[in-house]
Amino acid sequence: RNLTPAQDWTVGATTILAVPFRGTAGNTGSLYIKINGTKIPYDGAAGDISRAVWTVWTIDLAGAGINQGSVSELAIGVDGSNASGMITSRL
Repeated sequence: RNLTPAQDWTVGATTILAVPFRGTAGNTGSLYIKINGTKIPYDGAAGDISRAVWTVWTIDLAGAGINQGSVSELAIGVDGSNASGMITSRL
């Protein structure tokens, strides 16, 4: 998703990004998020992407190495040579 105009995530002293997601049985691969082109791999259990229950992924924005003052791109993806399935998120 392109964010136009860019968002300032420093407003209100934002320190984390919470990404709720759920998967479907049989999903494979490694979940990640990209913020302004910086890829952040999911740090939870790999099998979480195959669970049909909502899981909240909490990302420490300060440790992510992004410019929080000008966030213009946000993407969620799954890596892996055999990655398959579907992920639902509420961003």
